Parts: sequence; C-alpha cells; structure tokens
Amino acid sequence: MRLRVRQIVAAVALMLLLSGCTALPAARRQENVHRAPHGLAAGAPGVGIAAEEAPPAPPAPPPVAVVPEAPKVLSAEEVVQKALGTTVFIQTDQGLGSGFFLDSQGTVVTNHHVIEGARSITVITNDQRKHAVTYIAADEEANDIAILKTAATGYPVLPMLTSGRPQAGATVYAIGNPFGLDWTVSNGIISNPSRTVERVSFIQHTAPISPGNSGGPLILSSGEIVGMNTASVSLEHAQNLNLAVSIQDVDALRADVATGRAKGTAVGAAPPAAPPGSNQPSTETPAMSPQETAEVMKYVNYLEQEFLPGLDRCEALRPPEDFWKQGKYKEGADQATKTRECYRALGRTLPAQVPARLKKGANDLSSAITTIGAAYNRLSDAYSKAAANDQQGARESLEIADELASLTGDYIDSAAKVFAPYMK
Repeated sequence: MRLRVRQIVAAVALMLLLSGCTALPAARRQENVHRAPHGLAAGAPGVGIAAEEAPPAPPAPPPVAVVPEAPKVLSAEEVVQKALGTTVFIQTDQGLGSGFFLDSQGTVVTNHHVIEGARSITVITNDQRKHAVTYIAADEEANDIAILKTAATGYPVLPMLTSGRPQAGATVYAIGNPFGLDWTVSNGIISNPSRTVERVSFIQHTAPISPGNSGGPLILSSGEIVGMNTASVSLEHAQNLNLAVSIQDVDALRADVATGRAKGTAVGAAPPAAPPGSNQPSTETPAMSPQETAEVMKYVNYLEQEFLPGLDRCEALRPPEDFWKQGKYKEGADQATKTRECYRALGRTLPAQVPARLKKGANDLSSAITTIGAAYNRLSDAYSKAAANDQQGARESLEIADELASLTGDYIDSAAKVFAPYMK
C-alpha cells in the first residue's frame, strides 16, 4: 500500500523539481615603473670636471591601490530591453516553453523536457516571426539542456558568465512564457548559487516562474545570463523555491557541439506505423489555440498547486505499518478512516470544468481518488476485524484493499499519459 501510493504521487506529479555565472574579470594591475634619470652615475668622472657625489634619490611614492572596477548595474527596464530580443517562445506538439539565443547564427537553448518527444518545434521571436526547428544539435537529459538550430539569424545575444558562481543575494530577472503569456518578466535574488538536487548543481533563486518559463534566461542586473530556468518546487507551503541550470553547463554542451562530441538528431522522426486496421491512437498532440492553452494550463496549475499537495497530506495520515505488527488495531482503524476521508475531500476539489483534451485524464484521476478511498475503507475494516480477533475477515479485507490500491495505480498511470505533455 505504501509503495503504491508513493507511485501514485510520482506518476501524477510528472514535473521536475526539477535553470552559474563567472567571477568578475580581474582588474588590470598598473605598475609604477620608476626609471633613474639619464646622467652620470655617482662617482663616475666627467670630462675635465671632478666627479661629485649624486644627491640621494627621493623616496619612492607609496603604491597606488588598484580597486577592481565594479560591474555596471542596469535598471530593470534596461535589463528587459536587452533581454527581450534574445528570449524566444517555443511551441511544440507536446506543449510550451521558453528559450534564448546562444549566438547570432540561430542557435537556441532550452530545456530537454520542453522538447522531449516533440515531432514539431517552432521558435517564435520577439518580432512575432516563427522559425521551424528541424535539427537538435544536442539533447542532454541529465542536465536538462537541449540546443536547437534555426534559421533565425541576426538576433541579439546577451553575454554569458561562463566561470565562477554568482553571489547569494544578487538580483536576477527571469524572462519567459509562463502559461503561454509571452515575454513575461519577474525578478528576485539568488538564494543559493550551488544547490545540488539529484547530483545536479542548480542555481536556486526567488524570481517567480511557472510552467512555460522552462528554458528561459535568468539574468543578473549586469545584463549577463547566469542560468536557464528549469523548475520550481511545487509543494504545500513552498514559496519561491526555483531552480536554474548553470550557464556553465549550457556552455560546456555548446562546446561539445562545436567539437563534434555531441551528436545531433533530426526533429519529427515519426514513430513506427501502426498495422493496417489497427485502432492504435495517434501519439501526436494537435497544436492549441491561446484560449485552449490558458484552459489547459489552469488545470495543470490546479494539479501542481492543489492536487499534489493534497496527495501528500492524505498520505501523511496513512497508518504506519508498525501498527499492524504491534497490534495497534484500533489506532490503525482510526488512521485509515481519516485517510479515507482525506481522499474523499480531495476528490471534491477536482474541477468540474475540464479542457476537452484533458477530460480522459481527469476522469481517470477521479476514478483513482474514489478507488483509493475505497482501499483505505477496506484497510480500516481490516484493522477493525483484527481488533475483534476475526483474523480471516481481516485477511480478506487486506486482500481487497491491496487489489483496490493496484487498480488505483492503473488509473493514475492512464491519467499520467494524458497529462504528461502539458506538465513541463
């Protein structure tokens, strides 16, 4: 039961909890070179004149302290004006995302999860031009980076800090397309310049980001890109826990592309054709209108902000396994009943209005919540029968509870396939 519910949480989440910078360049040091004046050395005889002892040289002036030049701090308006032209909106047949130019030759970087499984990718620049992506130069799942090639040449490129780390407290700006709201700007600070999550080092920051921001730039107040926004932690009571891939990792993958170590792939390779007469559904997701995009993202936001935290609350009420081993049958029955009621309450929060393309997943999710509630009802019954020394009845109820939990997992898996393309 415990393993199954944990699988439920992981399957529905479908999100990355799961976007560096360089130290300032060392200031040039000026050297004070003191040259002796041209003339005769002390004690050297002159021509027809007796040599005289030269006066002592004046003491050297104290060295001038060299203060490193501080980087220019731009206003928010200046940062945005510089960044809008380099930031792009990415549309795929799987969902939405953001990106930015790495050079003026049309190379764009975004997150791996934005283009994963896509059969068509379009880059939209700030001048509203659409550029088809036909080639993925590099796609690195481990660090969640994808480098795309487009014909969009001549667009501005911001400098990138490719060594060192930013200071905690530094002001940063996030630009992207949350929920399809193109070129949205938010700001915050660096919370932790080196936050390790699952053996990957991220930049943790407080600039608000949402689904659709993935792949967009994280920019310092100096106008330099320090990272690529990747994920926010969407847990109950969590606020402004956002992660960006270090620009150093992006630069390293770009170097691999330049040297040929990274191998590219074409976009849109079709899956194997279904046998004639097969009822196998198409794996392609039709493009969405702006209105439908907003509706889908509203539902996805519910899943991430309300439903998933609700799962965590309900799972926290589950009776510990030790209750059964220790004979705490009454306590176990009470906890199982509370868990059942929690899931029933969670089911009542499911939105009545669901976008058409998500309806099957929403129906599966509703069935899953109903079924897991029934499973905990049976678990409560098993505890009660064990308390009454009805061991046979307890075993039968446990078997039914386990079957219901397994069925819940099937519903969740089915729902996950529907929601996966949109929970980037």
